[in-house]
Amino acid sequence: MENKAMTVGALSVVIIVLIILSRRQKVAEAEKKRRELLKADYPEIISRLLLYLKAGLVCRSAFFRIAADYKKEIDNGQPERPAFDELSAVCRDMEKGLGEVESYRKFGRRCLLPSYRMLSVLLEQNIKKGGPALTEQLEREMVTANEERKRLARIEGEKASVKLLLPMGMMLIVVMAIVIVPAMISF
Repeated sequence: MENKAMTVGALSVVIIVLIILSRRQKVAEAEKKRRELLKADYPEIISRLLLYLKAGLVCRSAFFRIAADYKKEIDNGQPERPAFDELSAVCRDMEKGLGEVESYRKFGRRCLLPSYRMLSVLLEQNIKKGGPALTEQLEREMVTANEERKRLARIEGEKASVKLLLPMGMMLIVVMAIVIVPAMISF
């Protein structure tokens, strides 16, 4: 009886540990997916921001315009995107009265990626120093972001080709069996 109780207790502990590890793994996977989505959206955010700045809007207005466009996309049934959610959070912070510099700083911290931190630093410097240098810096950043996007696309393509190796190998075996079996039967 004692052995059964100890076994049940040990199994309970093992199950609890496995549940905790499973939850941690799910959280880690969700964070990894969020980072990948943030990386994927970065070039689009830079290009939209640059477009609005060249059209004559100031940074604050450009952020609000991008957030409004994103809200329309969500209302039309598009999936949520974490980078644009963070951008919308910046707009909400500014509407609540938080300063632009602090809002951009929080944006960089929340995204946790170096590219977004660089963007927040560029925006902060533009507010403090001003001048037309922001569009030039954003153009350079856009070129870098597009190169990074191409690199990530190549990596994803390589991952897909590796995943296809097993099905292709299985198809090769089936084709060989189709050719070899009739040859063996005819002998």
